[in-house]
Amino acid sequence: MSGSTSSSYRSYFQYTQLPKRWIRLLRIHDCFSQLDGRPPPGRSELHEGISITIENHDISSCPPYIALSYTWGEPTQVPDPTLRVFTQVLRCYPIRCEGRLLLVSRNLRDGLRRLRRRQENNKINPGMYSHSTLKKWADLSGGEPELYWIDAICINQVDLDERAAQVALMGSIYKQATACLVWLGEHDEHTGSAMNTMLKFWNDIRTKKLPTHLPTLEQGRILQTKAQELSNLPKAEYQAFAILLSRTWFSRLWIIQEVVLASVVWVQCGQFFFDFESLLNLGGLLTFTRAFKTAGVQQAAVLQQLVMDVSPDAYSFTNTPMLLSQLASTRDKLLHGKKDDFIEISRLVGGSRATEPRDRIYAILAITAEFDTELDQAHAITPDYRCPIDQVFTDAVKAVARRRKDLSFLLLVSDQRWKTVPALPSWCPDFSCGKMGLPFRMAYEPLKNLSLFNKDVAHIEFCDKLLRVDGIRYDVIGRIPKRSLHESSDQPIGGLLELALHSGIDLVESLDALWRAILMDELNMLTPVPAVASLFSPALFLWLLTTVSTEDGATARQRAEAITRESETVRRVVQEFRRHQPRTSVLLPSESTVRSIQVRLRNAPSTMTTEELNKACDGFLHDELQMAVVNAKRTGVEPELKELIKWDSPIPHVRYEDVAKCFKTVYLPTIQGRFPRLSIYSTESGQLGGVRELVVPGDEIWVLHGLEYPVILRPKEGGVYSFCGGTYIQGDLRFVNFQARKSDCSPDSAVRRISIE
Repeated sequence: MSGSTSSSYRSYFQYTQLPKRWIRLLRIHDCFSQLDGRPPPGRSELHEGISITIENHDISSCPPYIALSYTWGEPTQVPDPTLRVFTQVLRCYPIRCEGRLLLVSRNLRDGLRRLRRRQENNKINPGMYSHSTLKKWADLSGGEPELYWIDAICINQVDLDERAAQVALMGSIYKQATACLVWLGEHDEHTGSAMNTMLKFWNDIRTKKLPTHLPTLEQGRILQTKAQELSNLPKAEYQAFAILLSRTWFSRLWIIQEVVLASVVWVQCGQFFFDFESLLNLGGLLTFTRAFKTAGVQQAAVLQQLVMDVSPDAYSFTNTPMLLSQLASTRDKLLHGKKDDFIEISRLVGGSRATEPRDRIYAILAITAEFDTELDQAHAITPDYRCPIDQVFTDAVKAVARRRKDLSFLLLVSDQRWKTVPALPSWCPDFSCGKMGLPFRMAYEPLKNLSLFNKDVAHIEFCDKLLRVDGIRYDVIGRIPKRSLHESSDQPIGGLLELALHSGIDLVESLDALWRAILMDELNMLTPVPAVASLFSPALFLWLLTTVSTEDGATARQRAEAITRESETVRRVVQEFRRHQPRTSVLLPSESTVRSIQVRLRNAPSTMTTEELNKACDGFLHDELQMAVVNAKRTGVEPELKELIKWDSPIPHVRYEDVAKCFKTVYLPTIQGRFPRLSIYSTESGQLGGVRELVVPGDEIWVLHGLEYPVILRPKEGGVYSFCGGTYIQGDLRFVNFQARKSDCSPDSAVRRISIE
């Protein structure tokens, strides 16, 4: 910065203290106020310095304003490295605030420039927006400078007390805003193509809101048509679309509350401006089709080539459609006076990013039913950035338990190894780690209705960091599979098959329980999965074999060696199954296929490439999927298989192509979403189950009063327990045993009051 420029800033801007329930609003000034209303000659007004003034207003009587939703950091996943040549400081771009210096981030400065340009265009030519979405915006200001609320400027971020007070008002700020503007950052060479793609998919359904649940016949027809178009997108368009949906705004935590509470939301990306409803409808379209999920699986390798140079996570954008669909649902509920509950909101924001861990709670206060201050003013959570993080999290959980009078918060607890806040008790979710517990789609309906406990309402106590509840011990974990050789947390398929072999129950039932446990008995919203789906179990087991875990950075040859080693275990266990029970053959990979894997990969050259290895594994999978077609016809279940596949148009008979498509577009997304995060175990009574936590023999399965799902607890010294996680158990829980245990005199059989630390 030149000396003359530096002298124009008398000093840094100094904030004054705000009265209680007051907010600041800012005005952006034109970069030309003279020159007959024209920009300075020889220079674009877009790049002129920003000048603003700040006004203080009582939030209950403030004038109309627009609230900005944006990301403080870089707007794209991988920013231009030349932008960080001289500094790594985020807020280092100067603007003038009432003649003094105020530093903002580059992305915010760019957003302020775009806002100013639109104001100036509207002032010079008020009618230029008469035939566009921008006319609505232009009408708000009548050509005058608009008022904005922007957190980085309107909140004194270094004053923790003010910051907490303003965060407590955030819900009201966005509710009262005339509109919310989403600023995605400056456009790039891909944005125009992405915009065209988005409009192409949205225009046909813009007059038809997508359903909250299952689509009607007509809407379903439109969705199927658009899904087919999506799957046929040229690579360049696919890349552009992926890059737009990968922008960092979509991963920011605070945006959930901002766009959900605002009555009107628009989006701007550089020079492009559009209605937020188009994004929400597009998210709904993609969520209701298999095409986008298919793209995330079948085209993973392609996406790595298309997007990896732009985004470190090649297909992270596949999360965005679900986010948009959920945002649309949450907005719709709020319009009808209903808020999502804590579990729903926590899962919605679980993968979002926040630099301040406490914001994991504070950012959802205004949109979560359990935190509604109108219903419980006495126990309202007040933001406090001086409060220890573990206390913020535990206080939130206690508030939820007090309001709900149940233990549903336990389902949010993730693997204890992922926790980043060491002082947290085992029963409290670590909201900062970005990982929530496994979703359980199948409720144990009998567990809801069966009277296991004498009280209707769960008696839940919190004693410092102890959780005291009533429960019945259901079973004990007896066996777990052996782990991979390199001490990975993954469970190799050989170990899983051995677990089923030694479960102590009928071997056909054991294998059936195994593939269902891997899928958690849910497939494409079908629960339980139809029996005909067992035709895919050989391909499922084989796929798990060919994707056996290896160390990070392993070469194709090293992967081939790991598959070869694991295939020896699989071959031996398959032989044992067939020797003891020949009827298990249709549920297992064929011995000839396993031998082919061993021969082909054992003799693989050291120069084998990943592409060659993947091609070989696809060939092995092809053989097993071919057998699924043969077995369907041989056993007379082809009609049931056709119903399971159920593509857009009727098929006269099941072909290999149909089976392969079903496996890749339905099975693989389900498996990849849950496995290998799911740890499979067998109980002492012979049932198979799955849990996200690493469990050990001796861990106990409990049913707790106030929770509809069984959980795993680990006995500790002093008679207390550590919480391991909610668990899925394949098959029906044996409720007759519960009733027997209630009348049994032994201590382990009765309802007990236990403490979880």
